[in-house]
Amino acid sequence: MLKSYQFIQKLATELKKLKDVNIIEKFLIRLSINQQVSVIVVSNEVSNETSFMALIKQHTNITDIEFIEESVQKPSVSYEFLTDNEAMEEYDEEFTEDGIDYGLRRSLNNLFFNVQQANTEKNSNKEKFNLVTFYSYKGGVGRTTGLALAATYLARKGKKVFVIDCDFEAPGLINFFNVAQSDTNKNGLVEYLNDCLFEHNISTYDYIYEVEKTYSGSGNINLMPAGNILSNDIEMENLQQYMEGLARIDLQSSSLTHIFRNLLQSIQKDYSPDVILVDSRTGFNNIFGTLAKLSNLVVVLAGDDIQNTPGTEYVSDLLKDSAIPSCFVLSILSSNFSKRFAHFKQYIQNTYADDANVFYFDRQNTLEFIGTPLSDEDDLKDFISGENGSVQYHRFFEYLEQKVALHATKSLDLANTSTPVDGTTDLVQDVSSIDSGQQSEHPTQAHDEVDNPELHINSNTKDETPSLQDRILLQVSAHLPDLYAENITDMTQYMRDYFYIRPCMEDFFVSEKTILLGDKGTGKTAFYQALKQNDFFKLLIEKTQRQHLNFSILNITNHEQDQFELIGLSSGDIKNELIIRKLWILFIWNALVQRGEFRTEYDNFTINLGDLNAVENMLAIANNDAELSLLNDELIRFNTELRKQDRRLIITFDRLDNIVKPSLWNDIIAPLIKLCMHFPHDNIRPKLFLRRDLFERLGNLTNKNSFKPRSIDLEWSRNEVYSFFLKVVFTFSEEKFYIFLGQELKETLISEIKKKFNKKNVKNQLPLEDYLIEPVINTFFGESRIGKTAYEYLYRNIQNSDKTVNLRPFLDLLKSAIKEQKEKEKEKRFRGKAIIGLRYCTSSEVRKKAVERYLQDLWSEQGNELVKLFCEDFANNEIPNMYKRSWLDESKFESLLGEIKNNHLNEEAAKSSSINDFKQILIANKIINPYMVGSKRRYGIAFLYTSYLGV
Repeated sequence: MLKSYQFIQKLATELKKLKDVNIIEKFLIRLSINQQVSVIVVSNEVSNETSFMALIKQHTNITDIEFIEESVQKPSVSYEFLTDNEAMEEYDEEFTEDGIDYGLRRSLNNLFFNVQQANTEKNSNKEKFNLVTFYSYKGGVGRTTGLALAATYLARKGKKVFVIDCDFEAPGLINFFNVAQSDTNKNGLVEYLNDCLFEHNISTYDYIYEVEKTYSGSGNINLMPAGNILSNDIEMENLQQYMEGLARIDLQSSSLTHIFRNLLQSIQKDYSPDVILVDSRTGFNNIFGTLAKLSNLVVVLAGDDIQNTPGTEYVSDLLKDSAIPSCFVLSILSSNFSKRFAHFKQYIQNTYADDANVFYFDRQNTLEFIGTPLSDEDDLKDFISGENGSVQYHRFFEYLEQKVALHATKSLDLANTSTPVDGTTDLVQDVSSIDSGQQSEHPTQAHDEVDNPELHINSNTKDETPSLQDRILLQVSAHLPDLYAENITDMTQYMRDYFYIRPCMEDFFVSEKTILLGDKGTGKTAFYQALKQNDFFKLLIEKTQRQHLNFSILNITNHEQDQFELIGLSSGDIKNELIIRKLWILFIWNALVQRGEFRTEYDNFTINLGDLNAVENMLAIANNDAELSLLNDELIRFNTELRKQDRRLIITFDRLDNIVKPSLWNDIIAPLIKLCMHFPHDNIRPKLFLRRDLFERLGNLTNKNSFKPRSIDLEWSRNEVYSFFLKVVFTFSEEKFYIFLGQELKETLISEIKKKFNKKNVKNQLPLEDYLIEPVINTFFGESRIGKTAYEYLYRNIQNSDKTVNLRPFLDLLKSAIKEQKEKEKEKRFRGKAIIGLRYCTSSEVRKKAVERYLQDLWSEQGNELVKLFCEDFANNEIPNMYKRSWLDESKFESLLGEIKNNHLNEEAAKSSSINDFKQILIANKIINPYMVGSKRRYGIAFLYTSYLGV
């Protein structure tokens, strides 16, 4: 214990004895910041130390005279004697009940507060913020990992989560959520606090990462990191500037509470999160004291060793004395779980409260890789969903979810609004009512009443009355969409009945996401077209909480009037990356001027892209550095105008294979990708919609794997494909299908499905949860005779070589299965209780027909001519039987490709392509998958195509 504190407390005790018998009137003991003590004694009978000691010695039995005399003589102690009137004039308001003033502190001032102070904070803005602070006295207890997992769990439950990293000296959250690998490093809280002092009207947007949907699922996660601590080749001083910014923040200031309250108010205004999770600093620190006062809940993570004991004891006492809601987590245990947890829980309940919420985290090998390059998205998904997770972690997650929902309920009561009790907010109108602006329970009128005699399915019953299954199938088969038209003619109907909002689409506004990759049939072009619909664009902005960011969009390619291709370039120009980059800069400037709202001072430089001389005119400007410099300056001006208006413009590129032949992508599209990845104008954000097969074949990009965090994967997952199909079922045969499900599934599950559908932003789109989708799919398609469920076996039948799935073949498979069931059911009787029998879906003939149109559509695209040669030679029996196997070793596979090339010596695609080119095209289109068996390489054919190819 501090000697000065011991001395002060002893002196106060002795002076109080004198006060109690009226020897002195009152006293005040002050401790200065340099450990000097001043004592003010109020008495009308004494005027100095001598008379004071003489008076005391007359009452030797009252106090410790030796101690008092020692205090008078102590060099670090000074006495001042005042009469009652003098004290009243100078110090009256400063006398405290205990007579002690410990004075100012250089630090940790916000760690010293009481119940009254905590309640004062709570009654200000605390209820509105719903702030949860994660704290640990020591490092290494999984605090940051626990917070990241909790954020992911809550977001996947549909919550809007905001995360702040306040562990300034050792920031860790930047490693999570796939943002650390991004080379568009953002500033964070340290820079924000400094910049707010330098400039007014600072927007939080430039200091926040929007976390991708891989992690956030149906909810949202926004992350404000501690700061920009990562460096790249362009900016090597990020870390140094972060340190400079940190050095300039007064972390010990008593005004920290005010600073953080202002920050939380800005976040609340801009993002309206359901919960704000903060990663606090370790140890005794002022940041934690500040956050604790503002928090609705403090999560304390601790070990059970002697090193953690002082911090756990102090924090539990502090939180208890200040009446701050808290929970405690023993972390991370690898053995003796029950015994250690019971001991820790008893300790917490003895020191904090008998009913304290106490949890423990057990060691999980999976979690060791989170935040590292070895992190696996599927492992994280399984852990969060509970499939391979920890029961102990999930108990904590569920407790936190209840706290968030409770806060939402309280906010509801206070605001008297109609926000749902679970804390979710109906942010958007239903997709089915985009065009009308009104919500409709049934997007298409009388779906259940469609009655076309030509569509009637044969009934299994002896009479002519269609069964319930047939009546449902009638509705579904009449409305299964044909998604092969690249240009959707009736966008209103398409958006109303069929457009499926997928989680990956919500990543569109993540500033780091520059590339959107999709195969044929992934809906890449449909998404691009939907973004042109103003109502949908607004809906997506609302759904992703970006209303305050003032986004607009400009599509700068494939306008019908262009008819533009980058042809006519010399081989020297094509191979000159600098020239190609200049052409793309000119192309962007030209689009902004002609199709955007920007006014130019250089109308004579604008180019009509429909002109036959367009490329020649562009080259002339690109080769004139003076003219190009003027246009670059104007791009800077455009960006400045957007910044002043606090606007953000997204420019999109689609169907680039119509502008640049696939054979030239390596030389012409690769420079465009590099330009967009490091686009110098931060309020103009390029987004590239690219064919995955062509992107995968690009060789002029170094470390292409590093682009993954910058890309949006438009591939469909198994549950997305199934959910899309069920959207059609529920949209067009809702009433009958519920009756059918009621015969097979538990009422609790059906009630859960209805509850999910009642929210406007998910109406007719079943959430991507196995426990909801799997039983419905199994019931629709019935049982399998091979030991696999319909949910599993259908997925196997529609897989590409890399296990991804395409929607188009799946829908064509269903159409063929319906036709075969209608023709053969009376004879085969494979249907059972199902609506569409699984055995009809997986028959060889149905599987063959399922890919016919898809493959024709695939090989009709530029650059895929070899796909046609490969598939047709198999289908037409024009290759030796020795090659008709589901897999071949490398030498036989290369021999096979050689045979196919020899069969087509007169065709340009075969003549101009090498065996390796042939391989890469088949792999990129996911028809063939290379894999290793021991030291040998094999090539397997995707199961989706085996029936068509006859292997």
